[in-house]
Amino acid sequence: ALHDAKITGSMAGTGSRAVLSRLQAPTGKAWDALKELGVKTSDSKGNTRPIFTILKEMQASFEKNRLGTAQQAEYMKTIFGEEASSAAAVLMTAASTGKLDKLTAAFKASDGKTAELVN
Repeated sequence: ALHDAKITGSMAGTGSRAVLSRLQAPTGKAWDALKELGVKTSDSKGNTRPIFTILKEMQASFEKNRLGTAQQAEYMKTIFGEEASSAAAVLMTAASTGKLDKLTAAFKASDGKTAELVN
């Protein structure tokens, strides 16, 4: 998904790590922003909820609250930081459209295929 948006290499890795980190342990203003959106990052046992689910809920909240692009961008920067907000936006869109689910399924289905080709 990030590659399709021309976010590649170290930028993709850094952006992905930042997205995961910010959603696993949000603090300060990021925590407040997620709370305003009505998005929970952990379940009742304190475990981090699936990242795709969190991103989908963020997108749904943006739509439900009819937030404009400037408002959405402000939330994204507050939650993910300036550098990772573009990667987060791409991942959120991909999660909401089902693209990440399809990529994950394809990846799981390919398990062992490389080894078969090599051997």
